[in-house]
Amino acid sequence: MEIDVSFVIPVKDEESTLKELYRGIVENTTPLNLSFEIIFIDDG
Repeated sequence: MEIDVSFVIPVKDEESTLKELYRGIVENTTPLNLSFEIIFIDDG
């Protein structure tokens, strides 16, 4: 499966907002009928 869009999001100390951010991306991207991935990067 080819991915149309990749969201690469740097995060640090964002535990309280990750679920909301994830949900918002999914809810707004799904209607576009694109395949997508969400990558959260916490290197700190």
